[in-house]
Amino acid sequence: MVEKFAFDSLDLPIVKHRYMFLLDAEVNMRQTYNDILCAGSKIVRNEIGDPVPPEVIEVRNQLHLDFGAIDYFIVDGKGIVVDANKTPGSNPEWLKKNRFRQEFDDRMVEALTGFVRG
Repeated sequence: MVEKFAFDSLDLPIVKHRYMFLLDAEVNMRQTYNDILCAGSKIVRNEIGDPVPPEVIEVRNQLHLDFGAIDYFIVDGKGIVVDANKTPGSNPEWLKKNRFRQEFDDRMVEALTGFVRG
């Protein structure tokens, strides 16, 4: 799923949000970029974001995603989804720099283990 690239301003820095999840394990990140295309190498700040907007949760539900990442911007107070990815990856450097990402990975292991055990 790809939607129109939408944000409030073209001025740098650009703030994009990423909601990652596996079953009930989730993390919502607020990522600040010094790049209009939001290249991963141009992230200048990555932190825990606010609660996931209902519009974003609705996209997850409509797509029936149990595992994935949804990228979105906040425009006029609403979550505008620009990408839904069912095969998100990680980077060992991000895990070192962002402890909350490692904690999310640990929660994903717990969620998947619980799912397999029933």
